[in-house]
Amino acid sequence: MRILVDISAVWASSNAIVEDIRDVKAPVDVPHSYFWMMLMYFILFTLIAAPLAMFFVDWIRKASQRQAPRVAAWDAALERLGRLRQDNLPSQGLAKDYYTRLSDIVRRYVEERFQIHAPEMTTQEFLSRLGESGSLSADHKGLLRDFLGRCDKVKFAKYGSNPEEMEASFDSAKRLVEETRVNPKEHFVK
Repeated sequence: MRILVDISAVWASSNAIVEDIRDVKAPVDVPHSYFWMMLMYFILFTLIAAPLAMFFVDWIRKASQRQAPRVAAWDAALERLGRLRQDNLPSQGLAKDYYTRLSDIVRRYVEERFQIHAPEMTTQEFLSRLGESGSLSADHKGLLRDFLGRCDKVKFAKYGSNPEEMEASFDSAKRLVEETRVNPKEHFVK
């Protein structure tokens, strides 16, 4: 099957298009007033947008602070101790993990409650720093020294702690937190 197509009409119209094409016009100078007008728009935009942006950033920051209720350091520590007890690590034979978490809870509590940066210090550095501060009584310092000593034996000397010793360590941590409470309007953490 053959189809015949007549292209003479297309050829005639393309010649008309070629004749209709003209050269590019010379560039037009932009008056200097456009530069100043654009500069003025930029300055106005900056003067309006910058304060609006600062307002919204501040508003978002304040809204996030309102949403996060502040919790007293001892309440947070008691909650962490409760979660540790629920995890029941001693019955799973995870003494080292248990003592690591228990000492971390106490160290974090001391940091939040007394502003003594405890988590990265060794036990000796921590106890030395506590000795310099008058934050804790002598009884509480002794309790903390014994508690951290037991934790370090299990964590670093591979001491095999029995369930009674684990419970005694937990009770020491809880006692320290409960006995060092203060007015609920003081010492809040996020």
